[in-house]
Amino acid sequence: MKKRLELLMPFVILAVSVIAELILGNFVYFAFVAGKAQTVNYNMPEGQTHVATGDKTQLYFGDLDLELNSVKLRVKAEEKTDIELSDESNDPFEVNVSIYIDDESVTDSYNLAVSQSIPVSVNEREITLYCNSAGKISDLLLSFGECERDVEITGITVNPEYKLGFNITRFSIILIVGLIAYLYKIRTDEKKLVPYKSRHRRSIALSVGLSVAGTLVVAVLNATGENINPVPYPLVGGAEYYDPYIQQFDAFMKGQLHLDIKPDEALMQLENPYDPYARDGIFYLWDRAYFDGKYFSYFGVAPIFLVYYPFYLIKGMLPHAGFVMAVFCIMTAVFFALAVEEYAKLSGKKHFAYLPAFCAVSAYLASFAILIMRGQARFYYIAGMAGMAFSAAFIFFMLKAVGSKNNVKRIVFFALAGISFGLGFHSRVNSVLPLAIIAAVFVVLWAIRRFKEKQIGLCLGEMAALGAPVALALAASMLYNKARFGSFFDFGTAYQLTVADTSYYWVSANGLIPSFFHYFLQGFKFTTEFPFVGFDYLAATDFGRYVYVDSGLGIFAMPFMLMLLLCPVVFRKKSISLNRKILFAAALASIPVTAFLNFCLGGVIFRYTSDISLLAAFLAAVVALETADSALERFGKDGYSVFRKGLFVLGGANAATALGTVFLRSGNLVSANPVVFHYIRDIFVFWN
Repeated sequence: MKKRLELLMPFVILAVSVIAELILGNFVYFAFVAGKAQTVNYNMPEGQTHVATGDKTQLYFGDLDLELNSVKLRVKAEEKTDIELSDESNDPFEVNVSIYIDDESVTDSYNLAVSQSIPVSVNEREITLYCNSAGKISDLLLSFGECERDVEITGITVNPEYKLGFNITRFSIILIVGLIAYLYKIRTDEKKLVPYKSRHRRSIALSVGLSVAGTLVVAVLNATGENINPVPYPLVGGAEYYDPYIQQFDAFMKGQLHLDIKPDEALMQLENPYDPYARDGIFYLWDRAYFDGKYFSYFGVAPIFLVYYPFYLIKGMLPHAGFVMAVFCIMTAVFFALAVEEYAKLSGKKHFAYLPAFCAVSAYLASFAILIMRGQARFYYIAGMAGMAFSAAFIFFMLKAVGSKNNVKRIVFFALAGISFGLGFHSRVNSVLPLAIIAAVFVVLWAIRRFKEKQIGLCLGEMAALGAPVALALAASMLYNKARFGSFFDFGTAYQLTVADTSYYWVSANGLIPSFFHYFLQGFKFTTEFPFVGFDYLAATDFGRYVYVDSGLGIFAMPFMLMLLLCPVVFRKKSISLNRKILFAAALASIPVTAFLNFCLGGVIFRYTSDISLLAAFLAAVVALETADSALERFGKDGYSVFRKGLFVLGGANAATALGTVFLRSGNLVSANPVVFHYIRDIFVFWN
């Protein structure tokens, strides 16, 4: 009987999914439409009404004498000719529409019934705005906000005839989630712990596959909101119209280190060109290094050699920055998932089905990788994303080296770890700062271990493999600095033409508490619009000096990061060696140290937090796996089951938060195509 019921469960889940979608898809009928069926159609004068570019337009409708439930608009944007496209595009945009009514609750003015942004494109669209009136209305006022281009209103219907709603995408999501939950229950009902190694490959495929799939979805979403065509080379127009990576590529192609852009004579005459007030009214390149009458890019060159040059050799053009971001984010997804899986393999513990994969995906979603991928001024975020990618690769290769029993393979993995560190250093120096702290502690511990084992020669070979690529990267950086700025240790950050004179930045103990707040505790602000969260712009205190503060976010805004609060479990476990505990402590300590230095020498913006978020997410996954094992040791399978279920709840909240960050629309983020955004919004916002 039980087996027959199990065979019927997929059909039950299908039926429940259909019923759930019918309820969600038609919620607006019961909330707004039921009992208010009177329909009034309006033919617009001469077939259309114009909402002019930049204007606010109001349309008045009187003598209605009905109860209002909704208003349907038929709108389209005026299509521009090819000649006009030099100034304006035909991309979709949004217009805010407000409906004011004088129902029976009004005494001497109109009530705002609803206010909502709607997508407008060159193709005619029908949008229905739902709202309730308190009794009958006599007058209705439609107010259109300022818009990017002329909008044609081709029709308006008050209380349109309701049509049965059924969103096939939302139905599919409900069905898939139900089937996954059912299949998961079947597997976990076995109450059987299995060695991780028996499912190692399947777990890796699951964690890497889901992480990469999520990254690709975000990449596609980003692509809908921007022009992602490759950039022709040689450059069209002057190099000043492009980002620093393209400018530096252009400089290298011309056999020089400085950018091929001549500074304004007025800038060259300033006593202190780094004072933003002194530069007022003078043309200059924003956030480039200006030194000795020349412009330089202070951004790392690794992305140029690893992505821009290969792309140019293949295509004869340069990649769009969004493509570069996607490359490094996919790389981060792969190596981060592999690193978590490798740690689970090395621990040798037994787990329920695919718990390591769950931790890997949850930690990846919490790592800020997808959020950084959505950065708007791409050249800033390419640096951070590349740093995250090579940091993930470094962690993975170090774990592979430690776990390898073959001396040759171990040396190869140490070399790959060193190469990853060097490339990360040449992408964004701050991103590898926590890795440098961990690597220094590791080298000492590893040397002590090898000396005790009387394998000094092997140790020297292993450390040479790890250190040689790092030394070469540092030497190359020093020579590059010397050639540009006359000093081996000058990276050009003091010569930035940015919001402040960065030469006055210094490390101060006053930054301890603010850095902890902004980099760890600062959360989202809640909004009334989908996705219902946004960035908060705030300063924790008066810093006593200028500190750059923009859209910030602390790592604990991601729920899965809360696993770090259970880190004492790691230190108490007897099965974890002293060396591993020391390394874990060093990794934990490197996070606030990096946050403090970032705050003092940079300030606050969520892309700076990415310097610590990837390592923090990895450690959160480690804590989750070790805590699960401790729960099993101390409380048996029942205790393990309770923790696992709690972890899944935390992971679900983390996934929802990560989903919210995908659709955030402000705070230096790429905006998705409004039509796409509103389609996705309607999947989740069923009540409006």
